[in-house]
Amino acid sequence: MKTLIGRLSANRRTRIGTTANRPHPRRLMTLAALAAASLTAVPALAQTYPARPMTMVVPFAPGGASDVTARTLASRMGEILGQNVIIENKPGAGGSIGAASVARAEPNGYTLLFWNVGLVTTAHLGSLPYDHLKDFQPVGLAGATPTILTVGPSVAAKDLGEFIRLAQGSPGRITFGSSGLGASDHLALELFQKMANIQLTHVPYKGGAPATTAAMSGEIDLVGLSAGSVLGQIRAGRLRALAMGSAQRYSQLPEVPTATEAGVPGYVVDVWLGVWAPAGTPPAIVNRLNEAMRAALSTESVRAALAKSGIEAVSSASPAEFAAFVRAESEKWGQVIRDAKIKVQ
Repeated sequence: MKTLIGRLSANRRTRIGTTANRPHPRRLMTLAALAAASLTAVPALAQTYPARPMTMVVPFAPGGASDVTARTLASRMGEILGQNVIIENKPGAGGSIGAASVARAEPNGYTLLFWNVGLVTTAHLGSLPYDHLKDFQPVGLAGATPTILTVGPSVAAKDLGEFIRLAQGSPGRITFGSSGLGASDHLALELFQKMANIQLTHVPYKGGAPATTAAMSGEIDLVGLSAGSVLGQIRAGRLRALAMGSAQRYSQLPEVPTATEAGVPGYVVDVWLGVWAPAGTPPAIVNRLNEAMRAALSTESVRAALAKSGIEAVSSASPAEFAAFVRAESEKWGQVIRDAKIKVQ
């Protein structure tokens, strides 16, 4: 819209010179009418949107936390918008196949991407067929679950301070596991090492479940997985939570201190989830989607369903707020990856 008005203004400046070159008053009225029409085009589009079902791409196989959250959110959003929001799972290449399909989609609000912090972290780990900041329009935050710094029963440390002292006394001898090289839980503990000024040894596994099992058996010492992944094991006494990687205490484990309270000030690592549209999607449509997301996430049934998976329903006040958050997270994790010299082949 601004480009159109700017171009019309430039054309008028180049034409007005002599009386012979001045446009006829009727022509000026036509141009003014076109400009005025352009100002109302996007709001009118938003009033008719959506006119058909929408697709929300989840770049993972069905059944995981992202998929469950997406389906819960999509169901309620569909009710609010008056059209079905259909989940389409497109797993592969660490999520990049599904993301790339959305980046290439028509920017009309009918194809959306539901992903998590992985959209940001994978961008710094290798070449991708899209730019995570330029090829997507952030719509809104959908939820977050804290990282829990957790040890197995064989680890002597009873709290985070004791664990840090053990690690400082034996640099490199204490191990931590992750769901894979460059995964969000790997990066969470790389950041923890740096902020706690300790040196641990990383042992990557093929998923969060094997890493959790290894911690329970004593094969490794520490894991930093999302609450949804380890909450059941902590409650059963098979793992011990040392600290929450969240700004505030977690409602489902209120007795566990935050890392800041436990001795690592400023350590905040949440696994967050959100929705994106292809770049170029009209702002009015993006705002409409954000409004629908916020309304859905304020619904008690949605909040309760997400809580069962260890996820807290969290929304963004606007797409701009979510965009600023995504940029900040990109800078944060990009720096962690560079500092740790992590490269994924």
